[in-house]
Amino acid sequence: MTSNCREDHEVSMLALHLIQNCMVYVNTLMIQKVLAQPNWQGKFTPCDYAT
Repeated sequence: MTSNCREDHEVSMLALHLIQNCMVYVNTLMIQKVLAQPNWQGKFTPCDYAT
């Protein structure tokens, strides 16, 4: 945020928000992949999946 221009700030914030959403999506995919492995089957209760 080195600019004094309001529009530049808005674009920067939108870009950061997009990056954050992408990271959340990638983390979700990684967790799903790990939990799909056979050695993780049966270790979690329904309550664990809800949080």
